[in-house]
Amino acid sequence: PVAMNVEEGRVRTRTGAERWLRNPPAVLLALMVLVLPAGCGWFEDDTPKSEIVIAGSLELSGPAKDLGVTFKRALELKAEQIRASGVLRGRTLRLQVVDNKTDPKLALEQITQFTRDPAVTAIVTGACSECVIGAADVIDSQRVPTISLAPSSQVSNPPDRRRFIFKIGPNISDNSQVLISELARSNDVRSVGMVVP
Repeated sequence: PVAMNVEEGRVRTRTGAERWLRNPPAVLLALMVLVLPAGCGWFEDDTPKSEIVIAGSLELSGPAKDLGVTFKRALELKAEQIRASGVLRGRTLRLQVVDNKTDPKLALEQITQFTRDPAVTAIVTGACSECVIGAADVIDSQRVPTISLAPSSQVSNPPDRRRFIFKIGPNISDNSQVLISELARSNDVRSVGMVVP
């Protein structure tokens, strides 16, 4: 759970289980707009790599299925928009998405396989924090850029061991502080408690 108190304008936050409180499809689409076209610039020197493969280990079944299916649809939509934009300059963009079933062991196997595949340019992981945290050492040692949609702050910390993981979801403590700051503006609110599963 997350518990917060507002006392004399100060915010104290205790975090436990985390949950992504933003709009994940919109964030994912915005990221893909920025990352993929920029990544395509890596090939401006006419290297022979004619296919850009973005691998995904997403929760297409299991308890996080709704998020995983939404992320997959967002990736497919953005890939189609990028293909139509012409920024690929004759190259192809292929998504290779697999179901990790919200299982950290299965996700580790999938991500390990992706990092060893020279065709894979980058990896996208879903909302399962444990799935990407468990694969962090493999991702870092194989040096494959990985975009994580998982909420845990451990996804990107410690930074010296997460050099190739880019977390785009906010940390629950950041969301909590914004929420508490807004509530603290009211003179009637002195204490707030919140439980996040």
